[in-house]
Amino acid sequence: MRSPRNQMAPKGHYFVPIVAIFSTLAVLKAVQQLWSSSIKSIERRSQSNTRSSLDVIARMYDTAKRDGIKMVIATTGSGGEAIAQLCQVPGMSSLIQEMIVPYAEESSEQFVGSAVKKWVSKEMAIELARAAHRRSVEISAKSPDFFTKPRPRSIGLGCTAAVVSTRPKKGDHQAYVATCDDLKIRVCRLVMAKNMRNRQEEDRCVAALIIRMASEAITGDTESYLLRQLKQNTSVPKITDVIEGPNEAPRQTPVQRVLSGECSFALFLPNEKVAYCDTRLSPSSSNDALTLLYPGSFNPLHEGHLVLAKAAISRAAKETDRKINLIFEISVSNADKATIDQKEILSRVSQFSSQASEDGKTFESFPVAITTAKYFVDKAKLFPGCWFVVGADTAIRIIDPKYYDSNKWNMFRVLCGLYESGVRFTVGVRVDKHGKLLTTQTILDELKALDEVIYDGLKHMFVDIPEKDFRLDLSSTEIRSKMNK
Repeated sequence: MRSPRNQMAPKGHYFVPIVAIFSTLAVLKAVQQLWSSSIKSIERRSQSNTRSSLDVIARMYDTAKRDGIKMVIATTGSGGEAIAQLCQVPGMSSLIQEMIVPYAEESSEQFVGSAVKKWVSKEMAIELARAAHRRSVEISAKSPDFFTKPRPRSIGLGCTAAVVSTRPKKGDHQAYVATCDDLKIRVCRLVMAKNMRNRQEEDRCVAALIIRMASEAITGDTESYLLRQLKQNTSVPKITDVIEGPNEAPRQTPVQRVLSGECSFALFLPNEKVAYCDTRLSPSSSNDALTLLYPGSFNPLHEGHLVLAKAAISRAAKETDRKINLIFEISVSNADKATIDQKEILSRVSQFSSQASEDGKTFESFPVAITTAKYFVDKAKLFPGCWFVVGADTAIRIIDPKYYDSNKWNMFRVLCGLYESGVRFTVGVRVDKHGKLLTTQTILDELKALDEVIYDGLKHMFVDIPEKDFRLDLSSTEIRSKMNK
């Protein structure tokens, strides 16, 4: 009798394990196919997203190149996908000047220039956009042709967002994106349905909002693009996202911003209707360029002003090899005169757009700065290291102790500080109301009369424009009197 161990199992007993093996293999193959299908679907969706984005970005690039548009983008909380997509289009550096990610709170506060009250908010997006616009203009201002040619249109874009993170968020998953240019601010909010997407998908949605707002600012395109992107970046057939805006608000005019105290100066470039205006940005002198600042009321602007400007440029060119940029400056509040309103300011600025002499010769147009600076020391803070263009009658007032609490040593201390910072005064010959000829030598004599120490300390601060190059016997006041008769 055979032992049980040596007995063969019935044939039917082999069928069960074989079926189990094949069933397991079939399940594994189905899982593999499902996984492969999911991966391919994600890849197709990602490729579709990218192609759609690149098409929109390419149109932005073409428009910006044609119209001379520049942009700086600042994004925090999300937006990395937008930066990656923008970098995929060749030549985008001709449009995008910088893409900044002030991620930490301290970095964001430093970038916008103020404390962050609410991290993800409309106000924060606007502050980021304003700071980005300011940065765009600042970069453009470094061009050697900035003061002589129409500047590029600058756009700032700011984004702040809250998306999927390591911990669940009590508030909305949302993003605010704002754009800012010289004339207006636009803001759009996207609220994404919670628990419907992963971090990467929400970042793509934020990227879609950024690209949509950038595209609208540059080309006028496209709400449908954002809706397509939101739909593609989820596996849920019906999903409720909320889009608020974009809402648009006009910015105050540059002159209004100066008058309200929002900024301390506005600069109108030659033959431009739009000025740039900002508190922290000014065309300072450097190793490569010297700013000649010609302050005055220019009421009215006359040929004598323009001739003195040319003479000052020629005189400064003999003292330095640097490129010389001359800017006329009108202060809204003068030490000796009343504050002027916006209508009057714009009227005076319009005089500079095209000037011709009596013999028909057309003069070069120059930039005009509107400031709140009453005194020369305030003007020098706005335009560090500048050389002032003044008539000898104005130069006498500059060294008059009455403007320094009637203390000559206060005057000496203030002017020494300016002198050490590189400030000089180019002085044109004038004839006062009594018929007396006023020259640079008149100024030096006045300094010597105050004190020998004052004379020695300040005598090189005043640069003489020879009488043969310029002499003015008529003032704006006298011209106005003749016009009113």
